Amino acid sequence: MLQPLKLIFFSLLITSYSLSAQSQLKSDIKIYKNIGIIKNATGWAYNNQENSWTDHPNYIKKNVAEEEPSTHNKSTTISKAYQNFDSINLQSINYKNHFYYLLIVKCLEGKYTYPTLKKDWNYQSETKIFIFEETDINNLKSLNDYLCITTSRKIVITSKIENDEEFISNIKRELIRLPSKSSKKYTFVIRKLDNESVHFLLPQCYVENPIETIQNKYFEISLKDYYKFLGLKTQDKSLY
Repeated sequence: MLQPLKLIFFSLLITSYSLSAQSQLKSDIKIYKNIGIIKNATGWAYNNQENSWTDHPNYIKKNVAEEEPSTHNKSTTISKAYQNFDSINLQSINYKNHFYYLLIVKCLEGKYTYPTLKKDWNYQSETKIFIFEETDINNLKSLNDYLCITTSRKIVITSKIENDEEFISNIKRELIRLPSKSSKKYTFVIRKLDNESVHFLLPQCYVENPIETIQNKYFEISLKDYYKFLGLKTQDKSLY
């Protein structure tokens, strides 16, 4: 009779610990609703050989002068692009009374099974989460020309997130991690061209100056959609 009672006791103890851990996880981090989303942008790339621009919906072609084989399906073409996205979400969080912003990019990524031979291309859906400081996003709200914001906090998810606890756990793990001097830096470069449009490139590591890179390739959205993405009203005159 004693053995079953022990099993029940330990079962209750484990359940209590699990619930306590989940409660602690939720107590020091709060995820807010989406601020804004971008689902459509024109991807532009300059062709030096023909002195012309090419455009595609939601992706920027890597090799502009190269023709895509007729055997390629759309997903293969997109996953081979310089940058692509299905959606870009902006979400705010509060971790231990400190605000951060999540830039969540859903996209296609791919690679060759045999890179040397450039054979057997495989692609998959990925969710990339870049965590920015509140001051970085506030700077985007008063954009006048070029601006680069940088983070070393990035999460890549290749499988479906089953529940909120798993999502929160991923975010918290990255926030706890202490970036080192050798940590990769991901730069989000953006430019307000005029009072009509905004150009940007998704966060990535750069070897060259990102402001030089955005001269030849970029995504373009309207200024109205840009402000909407940041949760701002376009009639707010203090933003101009």
